Amino acid sequence: MKFKSIWFAVFLVFLAGNTPAQLLNGDFSNQGDYWDLYRADTLSALCYDNLSLEAWSGGDLLWRGGSNDWAASLHDGWSGIRGQSRNTCGRVQQTLIIPPGTRLKYSLKLGTIFNVGVGAVGPNHRRVTFTGNIETPSSNQSVGSFTGRSVNSPCFTGCPRWSTKTFDVSDFWGQSVDLTFSAESSYSYPSGIAPLGSNPPSPAYIDNILFEEIPANRFVRAVSGMWYNPNRNGSGIQLARSPTGRLLAHWATYLPNGSPVWYTGEFSTIRQGELTATLKKVTRDPASGTVQLQSVGTADITMLASRELIFEWNLTAASGSPSQGGEKMVHLFGGDSYTGMWFEPAFSGWGVTLDVEGVGSSAVSIATIFFYTPSGQPTWAQGAGNGDLAQNVSYSVNTFTGIGLCPGCAGQSQSLQVFPAGTFGLQDMDTQPAGFSAIQTLGGISWIRGSSGAPVSLGRLTIP
Repeated sequence: MKFKSIWFAVFLVFLAGNTPAQLLNGDFSNQGDYWDLYRADTLSALCYDNLSLEAWSGGDLLWRGGSNDWAASLHDGWSGIRGQSRNTCGRVQQTLIIPPGTRLKYSLKLGTIFNVGVGAVGPNHRRVTFTGNIETPSSNQSVGSFTGRSVNSPCFTGCPRWSTKTFDVSDFWGQSVDLTFSAESSYSYPSGIAPLGSNPPSPAYIDNILFEEIPANRFVRAVSGMWYNPNRNGSGIQLARSPTGRLLAHWATYLPNGSPVWYTGEFSTIRQGELTATLKKVTRDPASGTVQLQSVGTADITMLASRELIFEWNLTAASGSPSQGGEKMVHLFGGDSYTGMWFEPAFSGWGVTLDVEGVGSSAVSIATIFFYTPSGQPTWAQGAGNGDLAQNVSYSVNTFTGIGLCPGCAGQSQSLQVFPAGTFGLQDMDTQPAGFSAIQTLGGISWIRGSSGAPVSLGRLTIP
C-alpha cells in the first residue's frame, strides 16, 4: 500500500483572530441599517462598473407583510429616457466576521407576478441575474448564482416565489469578509404611450440573511485516527478513545512565530453528536523531569458524519496563540490495529500517536512524536513508515515551521517549511511494545530515548 501523503502535507487548523460578530439586520426589520447600498442605471452593458453608493429610501424595500416584514430590493430600474434600452443593477454589502460552525442561509425571490400598467397584453419582464459572494483581500467564494425567468404578467405557471438558499462557508470561518448580494436586469421604455410595448426590469428581492449553527448528527461517532481540513495544509488533530470510552485528542499546530506546539484534551459529551473538552498545554521541567499540565482554553466537536466533524476552539493567552476559531475536518488516515496513543511509562510526559492502515507487511503507519524543547516547551515531529508493526518499522522524521498557520493567524500568508530531524523506530507492538527516538532538529532540539538495539518499553493510552 502506497501512502498517499504525509500528514504535514495535507492538514491544517483553521483560524480566527477576533471574537466572531454575527451579521446585523439580516431581516431588514431596521430598514437598510448596517448594509451599504449601491445602485446604477445605465446604457452601458457593464452595469456593475457604474455602481455608486446611495442612501436607502422607501423604494429600496419591499413590504412582505406579517412576520416577514421588509425585504431588500436589489435594484431600482424603470427610470430611463423614453426610447432607450437600459440596464439597471444594484448591490447590498456588509463587512462581518463569519462565526465558526455556521452556514449561510437567506431567502430570495427573482421576478414578479404582477402586471405593470394596463393594456390588452401585459408587458414582458426582462430576465434578471443574481449573484452572492463572500470576499476577502485574497479570495472569494460564490454563495449563489441564479437567473430569474422572464414572464408575461400575470403568470400562471413557473411564477416567481420565495425560496431558501443554504451554503457552506467553512473556508471563511473566523475571517473578516465582505458579504455582497447583487442583481441586474435590462429594460426598455418606449417612446410611445407607456406601458404598451414596454419591457420593465424583472425585480430581485432578498431577505432573512443569517448564519445558522450547523446541527450535529446524533447517530454517529468519530473514527479514530488523523483528522484534517482538506483545504488547508500543515496541522490537525489525532483522535482515539480511552479505556473508559472518552474521546482523546492531540492537536498538532503552531505558535505565531511558526514553531510547532501541541495541546491535548479529553472530550466529554454535551449531548449526542456534540462534545467538549478543556485544552491543556503540557510542559516538562528540564531539571526534574516533572510534567505540568496547564489549561489553555476549550475545544468543541460537532459530529456531522463518522468521518466528518466541526472542530472549534477558544484559546487563552496561556496557549501562546490566543484566538477563537473553527474548521470543518474530515478523517484522513488511520483506524486499523495499533492506531492510538502510546507513551513511555518509565519516562512519562512524551509519547507518539500512531495511525495505521493495512495489516502485516502491507501496513502503512504515521508516527507523530510529541516531546519537548530543551526549555521544556511542547513540540512535535512526524514520519511515515511501511511494514509489520509486530516486527520492526523505522521512520525518517521531519519537523516543521508553519508561518501563518497558527490558530490565531487569520488572513496571514502561509508557508510550511519541512526539515529532516533524525529517526524513530517501533517494534514488537503486538506483544512487547517498544521503540526508540533519535530526533535531532536543525534548530538544536534533541530527543533521544533508547536505541534500535535497546528500545524503551511503551504502553498504550487508548483502546484499539
